[in-house]
Amino acid sequence: MKHIVNSILTLFFFSLLSLNLSAQYGPQFENRGFEQWTTREATSVNEPTHWHSGGTATGTWAGFLSNQIEQSSQTRPGSNGSKSVRVFPNSILGITANGTLTNGRINAGSMSASGSDNYNYTQRAESSFNTPISQLPDSLSVWVCFRSQSTTDKAQVKAVVHGDADYKIIADGTEEPADKHVATAVSSFTRTSTANGDYTWHRLSHRVRSRQHQREW
Repeated sequence: MKHIVNSILTLFFFSLLSLNLSAQYGPQFENRGFEQWTTREATSVNEPTHWHSGGTATGTWAGFLSNQIEQSSQTRPGSNGSKSVRVFPNSILGITANGTLTNGRINAGSMSASGSDNYNYTQRAESSFNTPISQLPDSLSVWVCFRSQSTTDKAQVKAVVHGDADYKIIADGTEEPADKHVATAVSSFTRTSTANGDYTWHRLSHRVRSRQHQREW
């Protein structure tokens, strides 16, 4: 096989998550159960090891972002672990910002929610902000618990496999560089329970599709 996949960037919007990436002979996400957490000395930001939110963002407006994630003791059914990660929205300068969890890095460069300078990206120069792989995974499975007052609001899970580039998933829905795109898996879903209800978990799973065979879960 001539083409080698060098890195993977994933973008998540939801409340509580436990994730498993599987391939028959392939890679796994690092710290996919969110059992290990790291406090960064320079900022005192606490994040799951190899995962990131607003507390480690770059860009002009990075200083205004909060770290919209926290450790939780809620776990999916059948889990052998004791932790998950809670992701939540927050009001920043009067604008509601979605909680974001990524194994890449966030750039906050615009006050407009859909501004082209707002994106998640792979930062190849920093090992904490990229996940190199050498083989396309065959499936992506995610456990989610989305608690919300609204019955119509949606959370999203998106995973992109790309080639050797500081690849961007931009807030306006575009991605670049387009010629480095390899495969995508994306799922949007409504709440699994009411805002103050039980922690109801759902498992999402689908085969990872290459650029020629993309489809939604």
